[in-house]
Amino acid sequence: MIDNSEGHKEYCPTNRGSTDRPWQDEEVLRDLYVDEGLSMEAVAEKLGCAQKTVHKWIHQHGIQITDPRGRGVKGRRIPGFPAAFGHRKSGSETVTYEVWRDSQDVVTVHRLLAVAEYGFDALDRDVVVHHENGIGWDNRPENIELMDHSEHSRLHAVQLCEQRGGWVS
Repeated sequence: MIDNSEGHKEYCPTNRGSTDRPWQDEEVLRDLYVDEGLSMEAVAEKLGCAQKTVHKWIHQHGIQITDPRGRGVKGRRIPGFPAAFGHRKSGSETVTYEVWRDSQDVVTVHRLLAVAEYGFDALDRDVVVHHENGIGWDNRPENIELMDHSEHSRLHAVQLCEQRGGWVS
């Protein structure tokens, strides 16, 4: 690692020190992953190896792994900032939701919004917070409504059927 003119550390392939495998070097990994806040994917790209290789060596060095959904723009984490985007598989699609987290809990922002709009008692475990326009991260109050699970499943089944051009028997 070298400091460039702006004070940022950069990996320099000609300045590797004692190893030709920088992803095995604890100091290099700590500088990039912890200090610079790069994602494992960004570290792997910078070091010229696979993301799973970075993950393996971060784990072997006992470096605390942060939740990948707690990343900001361009693979950077935002230290101390609890908001992030989470992804959930829904049928054949991956849906993105904004989530808030602390060290123990994760909650989707649309559920927090629903508590603010409808009250805590309105959101028991059987209630789904539905995004009317289908965009999971669009958390405007006018875009959410409460439904029970069966009603929500029926709605999405009908929408999927319409997208595919009718019911399949």
